[in-house]
Order: sequence, then C-alpha cells, then structure tokens
Amino acid sequence: PFTDVFPMSSTTPADTGITVNITPSATSSKIWVVAHITWHGGASTAEGSMFLYRGGSPTAYIADANGSAVRATHSLSFIHGYHGDEQMQSTFSYLDAPSSTSTLTYAVYVSVASGHNIWINRDATDSTAAAHGRSASSITCVEYGA
Repeated sequence: PFTDVFPMSSTTPADTGITVNITPSATSSKIWVVAHITWHGGASTAEGSMFLYRGGSPTAYIADANGSAVRATHSLSFIHGYHGDEQMQSTFSYLDAPSSTSTLTYAVYVSVASGHNIWINRDATDSTAAAHGRSASSITCVEYGA
C-alpha cells in the first residue's frame, strides 16, 4: 500500500508515485492491473482525471477523443459541502496485453483542472481526531496465461 499524503495540482498528468513493477514470464501473458486510490478535493470543488500509465506513457485504457475533453482512464469530480470531509475512492482495473518479457512499470498519474487540487490519502481537514481517518492507496498486478 501507498500511505504518503500529498497534494496534486498539476494541470497535466503527473506521477503520483503509486507504481508497481512486474516481469511477465511470456510475451503471450496478459497483465491485470487494479488500482485503488483514495483522495479528497481539499477545501474546494475539484475536477480532474486519473490515468494508468505503462512505462511512462498512457496505456490503451483511456477514453476516446471528444473535442477538448481530456482522454482519461478515470474522471474525478468533487463538490465541497456536498461531500463534506469524506475521502473519495477511485478504483479501476485494466487487462493489458504488453507482448513483453521485460520488466514493466504501471503507474497512476493525476491531473486537475486549473486552480483546483486534490489530496491523495487524506480527508479535507486532515484532522487528528478519532472520528477522522486516513486511507491508503494501492496498485496490484496479476499475470495471466503464462
């Protein structure tokens, strides 16, 4: 699990540090990637996107083009006041066919709309009170068909 707490405010996809490495045993192998990310929009409205990258580039698991809309793996939206102090959770999975026996690095990247931010692994206030918790994020790979 990844437990570091940090803000994300980049308008272009930025590496969260939530990564996993796997070395497939055959070029015919498929890699199932599951990412679970906890986040909060800080003290304001937040809009952004999450991306699954392989080797520093987006995987095929992104949306089709639609005008100026960001082609993302997962879209984020948070309205402070409506969601209160709760942590949001985004989970997505992807079955990749990399055709490789080299070590692969899968990573979660995040971008946010200009003037917005999100916090990874914390709630809005980051209170130390017993009623407030912190969560962890994770990314896992499983090889199939080796």
